[in-house]
Amino acid sequence: MNEGASSAMGGALFLFCGNAILRLLAAWWRRLAGYIQGDDSIYDHPVILHKDYDRTNFASDNLEWVDRSNPEYNKYLIQKEKDKHNRNVEMNPGKPLPSSL
Repeated sequence: MNEGASSAMGGALFLFCGNAILRLLAAWWRRLAGYIQGDDSIYDHPVILHKDYDRTNFASDNLEWVDRSNPEYNKYLIQKEKDKHNRNVEMNPGKPLPSSL
């Protein structure tokens, strides 16, 4: 692998890890502030559910701790993927997109 490709891969890895760290810090801060409803310590695999299935709505009354196996959370994940796919189609009119749904 040449030096440029190695550098690009390192940069991508840094961005991925950096974003993951920022998300973890944000989740930690919101939990400390009591921003998210519920108690995450009672779940084996706590995740944040957007009650209205809108992943852009971060209002406190819309966020709740649930377990990853929660049926409502699974519905939210399906809706999130549909929304991302529709947004991708909207932003790339006339271009073929991989079908993930």
